[in-house]
Amino acid sequence: TFILHMLFTPSLVYAGAYNIAFMPAIKRGLNFIQRKHIYFVALYFLFAVLWLLNLIPLIGLVSVFLAYPILYGAIVVALE
Repeated sequence: TFILHMLFTPSLVYAGAYNIAFMPAIKRGLNFIQRKHIYFVALYFLFAVLWLLNLIPLIGLVSVFLAYPILYGAIVVALE
């Protein structure tokens, strides 16, 4: 699940932020991983840490409302 989520996060962001159809979003997402893989791995590492913080009750609540929007904003900026 974690690997699949990692591979399709750029595609999800492309589809949501830029209103791109399914197949072009997947192609652009995989192209982004290929072109900027170091930047993507760093952002996804932070995403994984936030994912794990959801298991801690109070910290998970804070991460959902504060850290996730900042991280998704960084991913959107990286995809431009």
